[in-house]
Amino acid sequence: MLEANRGQVYRLDKQSIFVFWDTAPYKKAAVSSAPVGGSPTGNPPEIVKLLLGLHQVKFDGGCRVNFNKAGKSFSTTSACEAAKVGIAEDAIQRYFREQGSMTH
Repeated sequence: MLEANRGQVYRLDKQSIFVFWDTAPYKKAAVSSAPVGGSPTGNPPEIVKLLLGLHQVKFDGGCRVNFNKAGKSFSTTSACEAAKVGIAEDAIQRYFREQGSMTH
């Protein structure tokens, strides 16, 4: 069940869209990993659309994880530890699901 204080309802002419957010994965990462190139506050990563259908997940600090059109990571910066790569993979999969563009 979704909590009312974790989302918003947008009412359109023919549909309603409920947008919610779950910050639990980001808080867990901030606690489980030391702030090496990241933020101790657990800010969620930013997903940036790049040219040619590529996407980049940006964390506070220097960690960047790049993904191809299929949602597979193909490069990271040296500031990314394994925990952040896993968080980036989860974030990009969730993003693709929400956008309806994931084919598998």
